[in-house]
Amino acid sequence: MKTEINILHVLDDKKFISYCKNTFSLPYLRNTITESVNLSSTILDHSFDIIIFHSLRNESVKVLNSVSISQPVIWFFWGADGFCLGKFYNLFLLPKTKRSRLRLAFKNSLGNGLKTLYKSLFPQSIDKKPYYRNLIKSFGKISIIVPIVPGDFELLQEKYTLKASSFHLNYVSPIFDHSIDLSITGDNILIGNSAHFTNNHIEIIDILSKMNLGNRKVIVPLSYGNRANSRFIASYAIKKLPQNAICLTEFLSFEEYLKIVQSCSIVIMNHLRQQALGNIIQSLAIGVKLYLQPSSSLYKYLKDNQFIIYTIEELKNTKPLSAQEQEHNRAKCMELFGKELQHTKVKQLIEQALSQDFRENIIVKNAPFSNY
Repeated sequence: MKTEINILHVLDDKKFISYCKNTFSLPYLRNTITESVNLSSTILDHSFDIIIFHSLRNESVKVLNSVSISQPVIWFFWGADGFCLGKFYNLFLLPKTKRSRLRLAFKNSLGNGLKTLYKSLFPQSIDKKPYYRNLIKSFGKISIIVPIVPGDFELLQEKYTLKASSFHLNYVSPIFDHSIDLSITGDNILIGNSAHFTNNHIEIIDILSKMNLGNRKVIVPLSYGNRANSRFIASYAIKKLPQNAICLTEFLSFEEYLKIVQSCSIVIMNHLRQQALGNIIQSLAIGVKLYLQPSSSLYKYLKDNQFIIYTIEELKNTKPLSAQEQEHNRAKCMELFGKELQHTKVKQLIEQALSQDFRENIIVKNAPFSNY
């Protein structure tokens, strides 16, 4: 009987290392973290029982398609790593944002504009390009897909052929560290989480520009995503909300960003698909009032789990949550996204991945994380 399970975690985004460690720090798991650029046939050897890709990047796709892998392969499907495929192109953009994307492309160059127009008219042509073709091919090497919310797997399965089974769990956020103060310090409004077009900023800024916001600040994080869109949204927000807009174009630490979220009583995420769950968990745990698009798989997931949240159509009411409502969402966060439930789910995921090799009475043995 195995005394420990050796897992190779392929993780490129350093901001999520703490999430990975919080989630997989179980006594019988020996976890090794590496970046996709360091992968090779010597790393993908039989010393690992399971290989987990935390989001699929280009180098990971190359390895999956070129190396014979005998171990179970798990893909933590973050969203953009699958929704980048052609059949999803523009699917999650609202009309004004869709037009803005095309205008910005033509502003960059005639060639870029024509390419964007062609992709808009013939989105499936994207999947013929080498990277996307290889990404689709790599799906055949995946044993289990772990979506951020269950609906994401269904969306992917509707558009593409998947052999993998699905299992759902979430990362354990650092927000549940007991040393972190979970309280609201202001009445500002935060919209979106990045400069990606899928934030549909224009539509929300237009709605807010028609409201009496008083002295409340509208904070717009734009530190990563599409650079051209970042510049445009920053100028658009300042134009439409001259007394209120504050655009964040520099990367912030977890602690800095948390302070900004705590200064807000309202958070608006205008995505048509699941996005920014980490930020949303922080917001709910702090006690902010959250507005989402009702078509988002994340909205359905949170509503199904009895969170007190609102749709974009209800944005006219910007009254903060009551203390009782805040505590309800905070308790739901701990229940649904906390360490106890997620560690139980990790154990179930390992059992599903190894089936015959993994047993209930595994011998407990402390094993730290290591890095290549």
